[in-house]
Amino acid sequence: MPKMLQQFRNDSTQWFTRTVYGYNEKDARDEYGRSQDDSKRQVYCVYNYRTASDYMDMWHLPEDHPVWRCEEFGEFGREYVREHKSKDPFYLGRQTLESVEQDWLRGCKQEEIRSMSSKLRSKAEGMIVSRKRKRRYNAVVGEVDADRWANRQYDQAFVDRPRTGSKGVPIVTVLAQFGGNCGIDHEALQWNGVAAVALCDALTSSGWSVGLHMFAAHQSNHDRKVMTLHCMPMKRPEDMLNLGMVGAMACHPSTYRAHMFRQYQGLDWVKPGRAHGTPFTMARFREEHSTMFDRLRDTMPGNTIVLESSYSERAAEQHVTEALEIIKNPMILG
Repeated sequence: MPKMLQQFRNDSTQWFTRTVYGYNEKDARDEYGRSQDDSKRQVYCVYNYRTASDYMDMWHLPEDHPVWRCEEFGEFGREYVREHKSKDPFYLGRQTLESVEQDWLRGCKQEEIRSMSSKLRSKAEGMIVSRKRKRRYNAVVGEVDADRWANRQYDQAFVDRPRTGSKGVPIVTVLAQFGGNCGIDHEALQWNGVAAVALCDALTSSGWSVGLHMFAAHQSNHDRKVMTLHCMPMKRPEDMLNLGMVGAMACHPSTYRAHMFRQYQGLDWVKPGRAHGTPFTMARFREEHSTMFDRLRDTMPGNTIVLESSYSERAAEQHVTEALEIIKNPMILG
């Protein structure tokens, strides 16, 4: 009888929880520098960040901080990037690290997200079931609606409770890939995040409660049977959607190639190896590691809408449209 995937390690910090899964406890041991192919079975080290802000805050941790597992960051260190990678089209596009850090603070990519979101809303006609609950107005009792009172609609200004609605607000989580391999152009990295955030915006506008998780699956080239998985909750279903801040975290290409590379180097369960390891697309990870994928998906709130990997605007629109087709299925409406 084949062994089942089990949890063998679990610890936490103020930024994340770390859980190691495997088929054999010996394979899942905490040994950073083990030799090539020493593991007998597949091992997964899962980093679940507490919030998106916690993930972003780790950029400021010094490289001698005890949270890091590696001995040396090299070209993936923060100061090395600052001194040597400014205006490098692979890491930072045409920006300096200082301007990228300002984007992270101020927010960015709002216009790209709004543009795609407006296109999605037209595509979503008849696909997204609006769940905005309506207020009842009467002239007898209730609380005052400020907008109607200001517009002198006194006979309709008093609001009855509770609000009326046919069903409860559905809760869904959008799961999208974060980043991609080195053959992808810097600017192309934005489209996974833009598609995911635009879909969240379109659903939220229709009264849905929507969460957003970005996901990175990274295979070690030092020991190819070990994968490090990073799950970033960019938005929880109960949170307001701040396009600028979520855009900076989910859509800015340098959030992956500067920030996430540093996380890879500092936190991988085993050494990344040559070419700094291998990232997997959403489709490849789901196909080759379906047991682990299902386990991760089951931990997310509500029904999960999985977006396939997108590296162009056309692909992003296509994959979001496919996701909207799935939403038409009454079984997902709750």
